[in-house]
Amino acid sequence: MGAGATLTQEGLSACADVLRGQGFFIKKKEIDVPLYEFDAIKNNQEWKVKMSGNCEIILQKLD
Repeated sequence: MGAGATLTQEGLSACADVLRGQGFFIKKKEIDVPLYEFDAIKNNQEWKVKMSGNCEIILQKLD
């Protein structure tokens, strides 16, 4: 779908599942157009993760 992808709650949940598969525990998730945004924990560290509409990680940084 590209940059014009519609962000949905279903997409948000799907991307959260992708992060869980990478070992993240999701604390908070929200739609922040044009990205999905997550606060997550991995290895006892807090992360801020932003993902595109197709669940590609755009930003991943320690919070």
